[in-house]
Amino acid sequence: MLDIRDSISKDTIISESSSLTQMVLSLDEYKRAGRILTYMSFGSEIKTSGIIVDALKNSKKVAIPRVISKGVMRFYYLSEAFKSELLTEMEKKKAEAGVIEISSNEGIMCSDEILSKISSKYLEKSRYGIYEPYESDELLFSEGELKEGEKGDFKGEIKEKRSGNYFAELLMVLPGVAFDYKGFRLGYGGGFYDRFVNDNRDRITTTVAPVLRECLVDEVPVKEHDIAADILLVADF
Repeated sequence: MLDIRDSISKDTIISESSSLTQMVLSLDEYKRAGRILTYMSFGSEIKTSGIIVDALKNSKKVAIPRVISKGVMRFYYLSEAFKSELLTEMEKKKAEAGVIEISSNEGIMCSDEILSKISSKYLEKSRYGIYEPYESDELLFSEGELKEGEKGDFKGEIKEKRSGNYFAELLMVLPGVAFDYKGFRLGYGGGFYDRFVNDNRDRITTTVAPVLRECLVDEVPVKEHDIAADILLVADF
């Protein structure tokens, strides 16, 4: 299935990413969310740059994953310095090119280029070439922590680093090689997202799966611990 996705043209990925970005930004669940968990797109994955730029522009906290060990990843917030420089560069680009809709094809290409530039300064590349946060960045929360109260006060949290919208609704954008019509995903085999979502299901308000049309299949293999995405989005043309 990965070979099929890798064979999709760059123009098609940009075009479908544009459509999917607009669909995500239009969700009520996205608009309500104060925190966005997403991945840094790589290779033939859907471009998430437009979602990241829009979220930061609208004062949402954005966290991206870092692999810690086999099957384990944690999310860390993008820093204020990252946000400031990214949005400044986007404004400069707009001044040069005129109004750029973030969910347009041009907007996706522009935000993807600038995001890569800023990421090279504030993030580090994994052994697979994917940008990751440093372990010294602000941690979202650790796996396995226990819930104490209804307001999301979890044991083991780093209280001095809590931001004003720390307990805001949390929307998570799921990556995948393919998805089926029920929202189940085919991942890369590492089990990182399956474990993270299972361990933190009571903290994640909504999971969203934007999928390329070519990667939507009738059925993917499902194991007992697999959880379907709450919302499945397919590019609309």
